[in-house]
Amino acid sequence: GYSTSTGMLSILYLSLRHIPFYLNCDGGYIKEESKKKYLIKKFFISKATYWLSTGKETTKYLIHYGAKKEYIHVYPFTSLYKKDILDKPLNKIEKELLKKELNVTDNKIVIFVGQMIYRKGIDVLLEAINYTSKDIKFYIVGGKPKKEYINYINEHQLTNVYFFDFMNKELLFKYYQISDLFVLPTREDIWGLVINEAMANGLPIITTDKCVAGKELVKNNGKLIDNEDYVAFAKNIDKILSNETLLNNYSLKSLKNIRYYCIENMALKVYKILIGDI
Repeated sequence: GYSTSTGMLSILYLSLRHIPFYLNCDGGYIKEESKKKYLIKKFFISKATYWLSTGKETTKYLIHYGAKKEYIHVYPFTSLYKKDILDKPLNKIEKELLKKELNVTDNKIVIFVGQMIYRKGIDVLLEAINYTSKDIKFYIVGGKPKKEYINYINEHQLTNVYFFDFMNKELLFKYYQISDLFVLPTREDIWGLVINEAMANGLPIITTDKCVAGKELVKNNGKLIDNEDYVAFAKNIDKILSNETLLNNYSLKSLKNIRYYCIENMALKVYKILIGDI
């Protein structure tokens, strides 16, 4: 990497010693910044001999900062093993049994997973909920809600919003599986591994054009929305959940799109890149 003091010192050492090295980048997108910041990032990123990229968006980002396109290698970035990815979406009976285990009686469920911070766009989601069908329940998972979120919910009488604290992987995946749709209204995610997780559990995705995982993985299994457009979020939530055929198609496509993105394939691809067998 290049964004820590250790990474920067390593790059300087390797460069001064003329030792070839790979620079890994989990994700990134080009945004406005000062010339000074641009030149500092370009200085460190361009020093590498080769680069590891997570996809088209990250590759554009690396080239912007001086990487040579012909020496950039793409690999499937993930935190999931093959066994974490469902073979097929849960059927209605399986979903109802899992709901019973979790003591959940809600019908249509939209889930968000992430930190309770401004960057994740929870305020945008709450705005969108005002415009969605009232029979949809929204599960917001990831920690204790900010006071401003609670105040907003009370002021707008949003009785269909539920906050959940941090969950371990096993429990979280069960909540993915009882849900019908995943949303991430992020203002900035250089990747967003929750997208991988949700897709691995067969969920359609609605996220923003500021989420690199969304831009790489959401093709025919959901929608990309402008990151502040809460009305578009609401319209697409209602559209997907009111059309069972569309919902099922998106669910199947999510599993198809994410199947390659497992740790086994990631390790094998990086191994082949490092030994030159690509």
